[in-house]
Amino acid sequence: MRKFFLLFILITNVAYGQAIKSNMTKEQIKAEQVKILKKLGRKPEFFAPWSSQSEYDVSLQSVTVSPSQNRIHLYCSEFLGRISIRQDIITRWENSARSVLGAGYENVKIQFYAKNIPVERLIPNLYRKTADASRQGKRANQVPLTENLERPVFGKGMSFRHIALWASHGYYYDKVKKQWMFQRPPLFGSIEDLNTFEYAYRYLIPMLENAGAVVISPRERDPNPEEYIFDIDKIKVLKGNWQPRNEGWGYVEVLKDENPFNQGKYLFSESGGEVEYLIDVPRGEYALYVSYKRNPRAATATYNVRHSGGQTEYRVNQRMGSGWIYLGKHIFDEKSCVRLSGEGVISADAIRIGGGRGNVSRGGAVSGLPRWAEGARYSLQYNGVPADVYAVDSQEKPDADYYDDYKSRGDWVNWLRTSGDVPVDVAVALHTNAGINDSIYGTLTICYTDNQKGKFENGVSRLAARDMADVILNQIVSDIQAKYTKQWTHRSIYDKKYAEVARPQVPAVIVELLSHQNMNDVLLALNPSFRFDAARAIYKGILRFLSSYYNVSYVVQPLPPTAFAMDVEDDKLFLKWKPVKDELEPTARSDYYKVYERVGDGGFGNGVIVRDTKLALPILRDGKMRSYYITALNEGGESFPTEILSSCFVPNSKDLVMLIDESNVLSAPDTVAGGLNFDKFMPYKHDLGIVGKQVNFNRSSKFIDNENPGWGASTMELATIGIKGNAMDNTLLDGAALVAEGFSYISASKDGYVQLFKGYKNLKICSLPER
Repeated sequence: MRKFFLLFILITNVAYGQAIKSNMTKEQIKAEQVKILKKLGRKPEFFAPWSSQSEYDVSLQSVTVSPSQNRIHLYCSEFLGRISIRQDIITRWENSARSVLGAGYENVKIQFYAKNIPVERLIPNLYRKTADASRQGKRANQVPLTENLERPVFGKGMSFRHIALWASHGYYYDKVKKQWMFQRPPLFGSIEDLNTFEYAYRYLIPMLENAGAVVISPRERDPNPEEYIFDIDKIKVLKGNWQPRNEGWGYVEVLKDENPFNQGKYLFSESGGEVEYLIDVPRGEYALYVSYKRNPRAATATYNVRHSGGQTEYRVNQRMGSGWIYLGKHIFDEKSCVRLSGEGVISADAIRIGGGRGNVSRGGAVSGLPRWAEGARYSLQYNGVPADVYAVDSQEKPDADYYDDYKSRGDWVNWLRTSGDVPVDVAVALHTNAGINDSIYGTLTICYTDNQKGKFENGVSRLAARDMADVILNQIVSDIQAKYTKQWTHRSIYDKKYAEVARPQVPAVIVELLSHQNMNDVLLALNPSFRFDAARAIYKGILRFLSSYYNVSYVVQPLPPTAFAMDVEDDKLFLKWKPVKDELEPTARSDYYKVYERVGDGGFGNGVIVRDTKLALPILRDGKMRSYYITALNEGGESFPTEILSSCFVPNSKDLVMLIDESNVLSAPDTVAGGLNFDKFMPYKHDLGIVGKQVNFNRSSKFIDNENPGWGASTMELATIGIKGNAMDNTLLDGAALVAEGFSYISASKDGYVQLFKGYKNLKICSLPER
């Protein structure tokens, strides 16, 4: 009896100590809710470490109590939904709330809401133990739109994925001011319209393509202002019965309302065949675009591209796509040619080499700039997209082109999917925005979920878009904080009905990478190393999101090899290098490598696979200069290249000289009082985001308009010209001088010489000066 009595007393005491009782009256519940709200306060302190992620403090707006469930419901402002929610954060909030409430609340359950949405719903699938199937897509590994057959399939990368991606804004025609102009002001030597292009097209798109993705953009991606188009009158039929048909590409010097892909003819064959385009272009590096008439019965076509580096084969799925289809960039010359072949139903229309200049007339004039600098609205028209896609507001608003430019991008994604049958997986828009402070402004992302309840046309929850926005944002902030500054701010995840994310019927995100109005942000933004790392973070975020979206594993592509150097042993030329361990990503290991070769002033070939960290080559004493670069590969993709090194062995050589490339440096602009100085700026290859020099160094100078942007205002004489930087190909010039004097030579990067050949005594060492 005594044991029973003590147990009864213990249970009774615990029961009477509970603050939330199952038999509470309505008045007691109401009083309890008021008491809880008073204890926690409108701005609970336990939100403080995380509320800084949002531009606004999170506030507690109301409390309800469910006695039967022993649960407290805490309804917070919508800003709670802008925070990156994880289960461990929710658990901390729950424990902190119980601690503040005190005795009697130890076992109460607490549910947090962002407005009326349980915050657990905002945890991305990537961070859930059990995935939410409603926000997952169905993976379809169909033949992609285009495929470089010289590349492997990256099973844990992005092979078979199609990504729509664009840089923000661009040159446009303002009907009110009756002039062509950029959409954003020049600040701290750059301008958003062109700076985001530099991020997207020099760094991010190559990373995605190196992972196997097909990347499609509504803006022109080739900065080469020259353009050469070869229509069907330049086609030589090699095999098959080809017949001309209407509604092909036709030449229009200046486009007004015309669709160039309705102005001419194309060739069609029911039973396959082969044709050759008779091309003749000045030597240079150009993008290659092809065109054809999409047909649901079409075969897969093969384009054999002969360029100065050899031959590259591309496979194109003619059952999808429309307009100009990007294949790749090569060095073309008078000996280059393109051959198209295939079985079954196939068509051939014009091919285009080079990016060209804008030829869409607005207000009676074309822009006068290279096409890559223009907004998407004009490039879409040039690509044969219908007017009801690119000219959404042309009849409604006086400044229609401005609205058309950003609205058309989302509509174009849907048009690609429906009229073009391109299975676009995601859409990504890269922006920067305004804002000034004394430190770092940081990054935010924007998505649209229609109050967490919306669905895409395929039935997938729009919460998938928020997942992507969250994953990309956290990847960017995490990587930048790890490599550059802990002050880089995790701003917010906006859920707003912006056209670029609300219109696409696929998960879409706007990445507002940084503030172009804040000097500390821009100083980092123009650093070529930062450009690479920020783009890599976005690529990793997209990769990780897609892995959770399709429930597949992923591997991050490796970093470029280091310590690249040459050596001579046993009458063989050895290329040697070392892998780089990515301290931020354990999957980014180097499994194997590719060595690319260039002979003379030709282009690079398709590379050879190497399983070791060295390659032995025969020494050819023919006086020809040979150049090489290395990439690392794994199941997730291929890295960026190393610097280029060269060698030459001449008959009857006086001696063998090693050139050490000490000019392989990249550097950010210098800081001066109130601004940036570009005198010692050394970008990667060629930075097209730079438009001029800063002229306003007064921190107190306010923004008035784009013509008077205040602090940071800059000139525009370098717009679309940019600043040439380190081409990463620095040994040829000095090597040629040595060869002219009768010397043979090999070369090494500075790191390669130090790590692999320190103390080498049998060579004459020549360091290249900084250029």
